Amino acid sequence: MRKIVAILLMTITLLSTSPMHTESVEEYKLHSKIRIYDDSMFDAEHGVVRGSGTKDDPYIIEGWKIDASKGVGIYIRDTEPYFVIRNCLIENGSRGEIPFEGIVLEWVRNGRIENCIFRNNRYGIRVYESSNITIVNCAVYNSSGYIEMMKMGISEGAIEVDVSENVTIIGCKLHRNYGDGVFLAFTNHSVVRDCEACGNLVGGVSIWWSSDNLVTNCTVCNNTRGIYLVKASNNTVRGCKAYGNGHGLSILASSGNVITGCTVSGNYRGIYIDPFATNLVYNNFFNNTGKFLFRNETLSAKNWEIQGGYNFSTCKWNTSKVRGRSIAGGQYIGGNYWDDYNGADEDKDGIGDTNIPYGPGDYLPLVRVEVAEEKPSTWLQAWMIARFIPIIVMVMVVAYLLIKRRRQAVKSG
Repeated sequence: MRKIVAILLMTITLLSTSPMHTESVEEYKLHSKIRIYDDSMFDAEHGVVRGSGTKDDPYIIEGWKIDASKGVGIYIRDTEPYFVIRNCLIENGSRGEIPFEGIVLEWVRNGRIENCIFRNNRYGIRVYESSNITIVNCAVYNSSGYIEMMKMGISEGAIEVDVSENVTIIGCKLHRNYGDGVFLAFTNHSVVRDCEACGNLVGGVSIWWSSDNLVTNCTVCNNTRGIYLVKASNNTVRGCKAYGNGHGLSILASSGNVITGCTVSGNYRGIYIDPFATNLVYNNFFNNTGKFLFRNETLSAKNWEIQGGYNFSTCKWNTSKVRGRSIAGGQYIGGNYWDDYNGADEDKDGIGDTNIPYGPGDYLPLVRVEVAEEKPSTWLQAWMIARFIPIIVMVMVVAYLLIKRRRQAVKSG
């Protein structure tokens, strides 16, 4: 009977929870540097373990541990077939006299890199003049960057994409790197999503000379710069979190960008912006007016700063007032929430009515509204319970029949 009860409880538990996909990674196997210079080199000699190169059956390079101290770990160029590099560990590219990268893709189409770890390389992944590239669930630590580029004011990224398009970077962790976490230059129509870039010397996500890109649901923390746009146009930054950075958001010499749904808190400057850059910044949460500790020095933080000390900005800081849940909890979307806004919400619509425009020019500053926690209705609770009744009845019937059969067996024996 105890077994039957256990089965019943287990059945209910499995049905009432979402399935969790886990994938175990086998122990890495040592492999020398991999070089693929054309389509014909996708074979076992060059690290391919299976696949035919089609979209449905890509070449697979998997499970290798590669020492990059004497050359790039995996270098692929001039290829068209579909391929996947996954579950690899590439390290020590910055340990030699000349720094080397973990993976370099040049003039490549249709590549995917997933579940790889990069440690102590010049940078983890570099993509150059390529398209239809996807990078998923990779981790890059302690990339050295290249000091000469830093002297020019341009850093290299733990993941760097140059002169490319249709590149997607999802769910990557980029920690303690010398340059930026993600660096896009001359790259268009690409996505950086669900990434975490923290503790990097320069920035979290930087976009230079690029357009029509999306950065969404990323966390950038404890970098010199959080999200940085320079000479970039028509990009969207949405739903990101920036905290503990020198500048949470920086927008310089860039126009046509949209920043929305972001939480920017505990930075030295919430947003640092070019006075002549025309962008739309709305429905963000700015809370950066406390104290900021930088290199053992306590500094006074503030929500915004205009480059060059100007007190005006051509940036647009609010949309028209429209109904919808704001980031501050109100029922209308308009401008941004600023923790040092001291106006009053006279009509209780979640938007300030006095002391406007706020700061750089927000005419519809949001006021924080406490939102009551929504509890499931009685009908919903009843439905959630009722959906398990047929299963419970079925299990009980089976249990009854098993018990009845056992009793009959005992009597006949």
